[in-house]
Parts: sequence; C-alpha cells; structure tokens
Amino acid sequence: MRRILYLAQAEVLHIVRDRILLAQVLVVPVVQLLVLSNAATFEIRNTPIHVVDLDRSTASRGVVNRLAANGHFEIVDDTPSLDQADEGLLRGDVTMVVVIPHDFETSLVRTGVGQVQLSVNAEKGSAAGIVQAYASRVLAQYAGELSGFRVGRVLLDPPTAIDIRVRPSTT
Repeated sequence: MRRILYLAQAEVLHIVRDRILLAQVLVVPVVQLLVLSNAATFEIRNTPIHVVDLDRSTASRGVVNRLAANGHFEIVDDTPSLDQADEGLLRGDVTMVVVIPHDFETSLVRTGVGQVQLSVNAEKGSAAGIVQAYASRVLAQYAGELSGFRVGRVLLDPPTAIDIRVRPSTT
C-alpha cells in the first residue's frame, strides 16, 4: 500500500511541476465536457414519415398538420394506399407510417375517441421508441386542443382522446 501512495505522490508532484501537463490535465476535460455535452443528444429531428389519411376530414388534416409542424417529422409521402406505405417502410424510406382510418372525425364526434395507427420501423431500436413517443405526444396535445372545439358542425364538449395503436414493423 505504501508503494502505491509513494507512486501517486510522485505523479502529483510531476504534474504540478510541469505547467503544460497541468494545463492539459485541467483544461482538456473541461473543453471535452463543454463540446461533447452539446453533441450527445437523443433528440431526433426530420424523421421521414408516410401518412395514409383515409378520412380526409378537418380533424384528420389537423393531425397531419400537427405532425408536419412539429419539427420532429418530415412527411415524405401522403397517399391513400396502405400497400405503398408498407413498401416504403420495408425499403427503409420512412421510419413511421401514420394511418388515419375512415370515419375518424365521425368517431371523435360520436364517442369522443378517434383511432390512429402508428407503424414504426422497429429495426432502429431506441430511435423507434423515441419517434413513437414524439408522435404520441403530438396526438395527445391535439386531442387536448379538440376538447371544447367545433369539429364540423358539432361541439366536442366531452374530453376528446385519440386512441393510438402502435404496430412495430421489422423489415
């Protein structure tokens, strides 16, 4: 144990006597901490998504607009074809497919709940979970906005919810 303490004391004396080495020991870790803390982030931006809007209503366009305006998503395609959306997911062109079914707005008005399906490319691991969480948050905020608003000619008085169905897709 004495040998280890002696070696540690000798190294500390060596570092304190050498000004360049002292600067390297103190400054380099601080610079690394400042630079790398900004570089290491889990935020995902401009995720390519494909939207399949089968309803084409005011409420479904609101969902699409909220996703597009978020900054985390980039709508690369918007078609009524589920097959085309699945092909884009399989090719890796898109990370997520958002499917808004027929009667989305009608379901929101009648029952207060509308369903939206998110198909996420699960090959990307944790990125898929982050993208799904972003989309779920956007849809939950939009559902909160719809409560107390008019959709078409009907006032949505009860709390409105968007039921999110997630389908992990491995290619």
